[in-house]
Amino acid sequence: MRKEGTHSSLRLNLVEVRRRHGLSQAQLAELVETTRVNVSRWERGVSTPRPYYLAKLIKIFGANECTSAFASKPQEQQEQDVQPIFDASIPITATDLYYATGREEILSCVLSQITQDEKVCTLVGLPGIGKSTLAGLIAVHVQQTNLFPDGILWAGLGREPQIQATLQRWAGLLRVSQEEISTLHTIEAWTTCLRQHLYHRRILCIIDDVWNLSDAHAFLFGVPQCAFLITTRFPAIARALTVKQTLALHELSETQSLDFLRKLIPDLIDSSPDLITQLIRDVGGLPLALHVFGHHLSTLTHGGSQRRLHTALQQISQDVTYRLSLTYQAPSWKTTWPEQENAMISLQATIAMSEQHLPDKARKALQALAVFPEKPQTFSEDAALFACEGTPEETLDVLVDSGLLEEVAPDRYRIHQVIADYAQLQGHSFAASMRLLQWVERFVVSHVTHDQRLEQEFPIITQALEQGLRDQRYQQVFSVFMLIHPFLMRQRFFLIAEQWLHQLQQAPFAIENTEVMARICFYQGVIADKQAQFQQAEHLYTQGIDLARTLHNDELLSVLLIHRGSIIINKHSLEAECFLVEGYKLIEHTPAHMYQSIALRCLGEIEDWKGNAQRANEYYEKGLAIARAVHSDDNQSALLQNLGVKAARRGDYERADSLYQEALHIARKQHDVVRQCALQMNLGMLAFHRNQITQAIDISLEALRLAQMSKNKNRIGLVLQNLGIFECARDQYSQSHAYFQESADLAQAIGHEWLLCETHIEWSFLLLRQRLWSQAYERLTQALQAARDLQAPLLIARASFGMAQAEAQRGNRDSACQYARESIQLFLQTEYSDVQVVARWLETIEDSY
Repeated sequence: MRKEGTHSSLRLNLVEVRRRHGLSQAQLAELVETTRVNVSRWERGVSTPRPYYLAKLIKIFGANECTSAFASKPQEQQEQDVQPIFDASIPITATDLYYATGREEILSCVLSQITQDEKVCTLVGLPGIGKSTLAGLIAVHVQQTNLFPDGILWAGLGREPQIQATLQRWAGLLRVSQEEISTLHTIEAWTTCLRQHLYHRRILCIIDDVWNLSDAHAFLFGVPQCAFLITTRFPAIARALTVKQTLALHELSETQSLDFLRKLIPDLIDSSPDLITQLIRDVGGLPLALHVFGHHLSTLTHGGSQRRLHTALQQISQDVTYRLSLTYQAPSWKTTWPEQENAMISLQATIAMSEQHLPDKARKALQALAVFPEKPQTFSEDAALFACEGTPEETLDVLVDSGLLEEVAPDRYRIHQVIADYAQLQGHSFAASMRLLQWVERFVVSHVTHDQRLEQEFPIITQALEQGLRDQRYQQVFSVFMLIHPFLMRQRFFLIAEQWLHQLQQAPFAIENTEVMARICFYQGVIADKQAQFQQAEHLYTQGIDLARTLHNDELLSVLLIHRGSIIINKHSLEAECFLVEGYKLIEHTPAHMYQSIALRCLGEIEDWKGNAQRANEYYEKGLAIARAVHSDDNQSALLQNLGVKAARRGDYERADSLYQEALHIARKQHDVVRQCALQMNLGMLAFHRNQITQAIDISLEALRLAQMSKNKNRIGLVLQNLGIFECARDQYSQSHAYFQESADLAQAIGHEWLLCETHIEWSFLLLRQRLWSQAYERLTQALQAARDLQAPLLIARASFGMAQAEAQRGNRDSACQYARESIQLFLQTEYSDVQVVARWLETIEDSY
């Protein structure tokens, strides 16, 4: 017990100063924000003011009158001030550091913020993301590094926080006297008291799991030396507390999740890697889920049974209800409510706490949003509001503020896998699924030619169509498929398209509808065509034509006929022409139509094949005009390419380059990799004609990369043929042979007779360059016959020139000249500039005899 006279001089000084200023003890207490009891203690010498109060007294009375009176503190109080605090409520210990797996970067960011001038940081994230765990890891680090030498205080709040009890516990840790505590009856009084005791201390205050802004304010004392780390699942609370110092805690990556599980269950993680990887994807790397599953698996397979492990993993992955309901005993720091002393933690219960916090409209909206594809995919606000019929925009804001929906960009959202699973378990929204398909149909109609927008929303489109197939809404799905089919082909989504068509083909609505079956044959034919499966495409188009002829549907029949003709141009040009002409006539007098331009392009290629250069040019120009009128980018690009090829053949390389570049710009805008490949191939040949061989090879290698990326065997074979020509020109004979061999093998495999014949002709020129006369003659003889069978003047002209050179080396001058003259005549017919090369060669031969 302190004696009355111990600090009598201090007592007399303060009493005299107060009275000179005409203040009572109560008035002075109000001015310095303390109690009358404290003022009385100071005046009686029982205690001296702490620095916080001393600073206020100096402002009131002046430094000279106050500093001498309170220059020092009792020795026992100084000892109390410097003694560090250890809060036993901190959840993590040094033995739990495996929780830091994948959190190294965010740990560094938090430590940086709480040691900066602001000294305030808020962590926000999904339920189960590991906010409390990370805060505990920060506490362990602070303890080990002495960043806050006066210690750490921890407040675990939650839905039903015991604020006054927590403040009282903090007061005990700060050694506030029982006499002072007895005067504190409100939250404000407790806050004021703790602010005074923390004013000159360096303490980290951790306020965990904040559900209400006012709860957090009770612990934010605004003292200069302390730092504050706050965790909450609610983004709105985080923004209100610390806009600039808010850190979002994200899920673990797949690699980080594997590392986490490996530390948790090291003997099990490598037993079934595929199932565990799928499990990680199912829960989106959510740490709580990984901990629950790891704990469950380690308990279940304690005896080391691989069969039990495999069965458990399959059940967790396949059964959403089972996955969400798995539990483990909650640690003590998670049981802040008396009724939860023996609580079990599960994903379902953790998310339910947030979901139950929502108003009814927001709960129903969350269930509807579960029909959207899950994170990392996003969806638009327009789609969300359409699926949640009648839901105002503000409801989405409520979900975002609750942390159950993420806003990733203006008017774009995403939902985590576990949140979506939970929402679906509350009741599958069939109506929302139906509305989503309606939104997709409306969206595709509005953006059918906008590949970038379609690509952005493609995950939603896929989800809606697959759900529509499960719900047997086949007619609606087929309507959307017909609209999006061109986009699927441009993006080379062949497998997806095939799967949808197969399901539609098996549905009763298709089996009983001849037109639907004919259209399905058409779409399947296009897919086969795009993958260079020409025989299968030809068969499917023929099936479709047979069905369409019974319908008296001229437009559908013309589309099938035109595609049937285009698929056999390289084998049977006359038969192809019959199909194309019939198909074109069916739609010739209709308003500008995309398939008119396709038919004209194909007919132009046949005329080029025949050697009717002028007629081909007329078809191309007319087809291009129609393609521009109907905004058919695909056909514009193809027709510009064909016109470019004709310009290059005439030797007008500037014109050819201009046409190629225009076509390439369109192809890139459409993300048409196959067309880009074809044009790069043409540009490579153009560089070769300009004697820029190195550049030609570089461009062609890029074309080969694109062809291989698109898996188009036709394009791969054509590019390999060009590379063979270029390597031959720079005497790289071994590499040239390899390219020609690979090109011929591909042409043979896909039944591309033109490519096969042309490759053998070019291969023969390599043999001639190597002076392998007999081999060249034999290959040319076979290639020339194949060209005549194909009735392809251009190929005949090229092969004839090769035969002329081979015959000249065999000493058959007359035969050589005859072949050369035939070549010249055909090159003139096709407007091919090679005619000059052959003419000069023939002149040399004739002069030598």
